[in-house]
Amino acid sequence: MSAVFPGALGPFGWTDRVLALFNEVADSTVEPARVVRVERSACVSVFADGAEKLLHAPLLPAVGDWIAARGEVVAATLPRWSQLTRADPSGAAVQVLVANVDLVVITAPADRLSVARVERELALAWDSGAQPLVALTKADLADEAAERSLTGRLIGAEVLTISALTGRGVPELADHLRPARTAVLL
Repeated sequence: MSAVFPGALGPFGWTDRVLALFNEVADSTVEPARVVRVERSACVSVFADGAEKLLHAPLLPAVGDWIAARGEVVAATLPRWSQLTRADPSGAAVQVLVANVDLVVITAPADRLSVARVERELALAWDSGAQPLVALTKADLADEAAERSLTGRLIGAEVLTISALTGRGVPELADHLRPARTAVLL
């Protein structure tokens, strides 16, 4: 096992699971990093010292991927435990939007709720391998019928009603966003 000190990677989701995956590919020439942005031909990754570096790879990783970097190159992409995907614009392949997320938060404004949109995004979240959470926002602008309607149709999914104005549901949402978890908002 490598002696890896995660440093600044802790807030980016570094856990014992990531360490174990990294140790499977690690040697003395690589260091761990997490991809935070993908551009046309390169990716930006954050390292244990907090630095962000532009890296190149023959096959670009996705945002959220954990990697082993050697200099300016992605030497290995660690196995994913979840990935949020969609068909690419040509329809010929699958595009990974984000990888290695623990929580997919689907936001739905109560004052203009589209249950059909929430159902589509919930299906993507379930397929990703991450835990879905529906956040019904702007609860102060709608009656409780929106919450009942949504909860009644989304069997098996947690629905959290939130109002930034009144503070309703904000502490519960914060509990879901605890350290060492990665969340994505839809």
